[in-house]
Amino acid sequence: MVDAPGGGGKIPVMPTYIISQMPGRVILRNYEGFITSYTEPGFEALDDSQYRDLCPSERQSNEGVMSLLKGKHVSIGPAETKRNARRKH
Repeated sequence: MVDAPGGGGKIPVMPTYIISQMPGRVILRNYEGFITSYTEPGFEALDDSQYRDLCPSERQSNEGVMSLLKGKHVSIGPAETKRNARRKH
């Protein structure tokens, strides 16, 4: 179980909840469709500039899940959830 950063709640670390992973970072989706990045303590990201030319063009994106894997964002999610509706009131 991971207490997801960015307000994602508690997410089981099971195959149905794991979207992607790399050394030091896991991308998870909760039951509401909220997608978040969990970074292991002590993880230090590699310098992308050393590897950019080796990476296929489809992996050079900085949007969506790739933005989470690269550490650009902590979470992304749908705007219309029951949780967000409760927060507005």
